Amino acid sequence: HVILFEEDTPLELIKAVLPDVLVKGGTYTHDEIVGADVVTARGGRVVVTGMIGGVSTTNVLESAARGQTIHSQGKQPSAEESKQKVEKPRAK
Repeated sequence: HVILFEEDTPLELIKAVLPDVLVKGGTYTHDEIVGADVVTARGGRVVVTGMIGGVSTTNVLESAARGQTIHSQGKQPSAEESKQKVEKPRAK
């Protein structure tokens, strides 16, 4: 899920949601991740996914807002690929 928040950090949101898993992309350490202590104190996990060349959160969100796909290789989609709509996940 993606949840928007207006605060400088997601700490209050993390405290309210109390996720079982907190995922952060990049090269952060556990101590640098806001809310990691809240999640692990409840027995949850903190996962750092690392970097994918050419892909950033900003690019992913901008592409989704335009209804475009994004590729894990970080390359820009072709004109035809850009016309494809992002599918919403189906409820289980």
